[in-house]
Amino acid sequence: MLVVTSWDFHRTWLLTGVLLLKSTSRHTFGHVQSYMFPAYFGLGSALEAVALATFVYAHNSWIWEWSVKVQASALVVSLFCSLAELVYVVPMNVDIMTRMYKIERDNDIGSVGVATSPEVRGQISELMARDVNYAGTYRRFFKWHGVSSLLNMTGIAANLIYLFYMTSKLQSL
Repeated sequence: MLVVTSWDFHRTWLLTGVLLLKSTSRHTFGHVQSYMFPAYFGLGSALEAVALATFVYAHNSWIWEWSVKVQASALVVSLFCSLAELVYVVPMNVDIMTRMYKIERDNDIGSVGVATSPEVRGQISELMARDVNYAGTYRRFFKWHGVSSLLNMTGIAANLIYLFYMTSKLQSL
């Protein structure tokens, strides 16, 4: 339980990134996140692997009840989400973000001013209108950013299912 709740707390703590987004430049925010996300999902994958291993060890019977199967499945889903983020989605997003920020720097956008300011958003809209390459890169980045958010929320939901069964049915460690 400690491992799973630590990971859920860690996921919730990541929401403080919104404060960073609202107080730093666009490129500073992206640079910080490019280091935080691999560490975040690396830790999450390790914690999920430990939780799954200890759960399977504690329930080493070949015949599992429904609630035990649900808990094991929830842990597997959460581990899959963390590993997918770590191995595929985050590196893809960082690569796309790096290319996008290079185009922005070449056009004097994003290095100064708060990332969410209307001025920066206006400059980005203008750049998207005149640069097809940037517009495609921008759309691709936010597509993968959405996939990342979906995987993260799915992992949180899976952990909450596991915690619900563990606490309500007392079927686990």
